[in-house]
Amino acid sequence: PGGADEPVTVANVKEYLRLYARHRLLGAIEPQVRAFRAGLGVFFKEEILSNLRTCCSVAEIQLLLCGAAAIDVDDWKGSTVYDPPEYERSSTVTWLWKAVREMTPEERAQLLF
Repeated sequence: PGGADEPVTVANVKEYLRLYARHRLLGAIEPQVRAFRAGLGVFFKEEILSNLRTCCSVAEIQLLLCGAAAIDVDDWKGSTVYDPPEYERSSTVTWLWKAVREMTPEERAQLLF
């Protein structure tokens, strides 16, 4: 409260940036998060929701709720932008796409999200 009236100085810039990042990453989506949690509360008991919050990442919860989407590796590879472009032909990138092709759909989803 009242932060809008406080000037940003060398002495408080770190605190300003911490609060700004918190607002942008958390505060700006708080209404949507509240609505999502309320919606989950219709289907799951609070005890289960508490356990999910402590043991699962957002991507893992998404995977639990939505299942693993079929990810088209050729499309993914074709949409990848390399900087510099020569990296596309590097042995490391070749190895990466080989490894991605060998992954299960669930592993691909975890890697992508």
